[in-house]
Amino acid sequence: MIDGRQQKIDRLHTGDKLIAFDGTNLTTGEMILMLDQNAYGEAEFYTLQTKSNHRISLTGQHLIAVQSSIGTIVYIPAEQVEVGRDSLYVLSSEGIVIVSPVVEISIETKMGYFAPLTMSGTLLVNNVVAGCFSHMHSHSLGQLVMAPIRCTRPDVNFLRNKPFIYAIRYKQTTLFMGRYVKVIDTSNMPPIMDDERG
Repeated sequence: MIDGRQQKIDRLHTGDKLIAFDGTNLTTGEMILMLDQNAYGEAEFYTLQTKSNHRISLTGQHLIAVQSSIGTIVYIPAEQVEVGRDSLYVLSSEGIVIVSPVVEISIETKMGYFAPLTMSGTLLVNNVVAGCFSHMHSHSLGQLVMAPIRCTRPDVNFLRNKPFIYAIRYKQTTLFMGRYVKVIDTSNMPPIMDDERG
């Protein structure tokens, strides 16, 4: 949270102010909605630990920010992260984002998964930069596809007074989002330009 408090991901609510990352700097990000949530669903989680002792657990298809071979930020599914090759973007004790090599990966089945959406499509989880998207091999594509949802925010859009959009955004978010995400599942497609390893 931007006020320095730690908050469990399942306790986040629309409008909560979170720390996000714009690819260069930390930013303030507001949680728009929960893209996916299932408190009782079981999933296989990948726990990534860095040399700097940061840890994050994500489902295998959830996107995580890593440093490419040319030093740029790319987002790849957690199940594709490799020890000795990949470094994560983490918040240092000095309060700056640095890269730290992944030194250990463990896989286990856990109960409950959640995917909050922010304007930047990122958030800090345990001081590690994570993407908001899962089952998509492109962070940019996720941002593009979710643009209509982000546009329904009252403070950033010109459509806010349109009844149909309002109904989707405020009355049927969970149902609409579940169907919306399933329609755009790109997990079986090859990666596209912005997320190639460089």
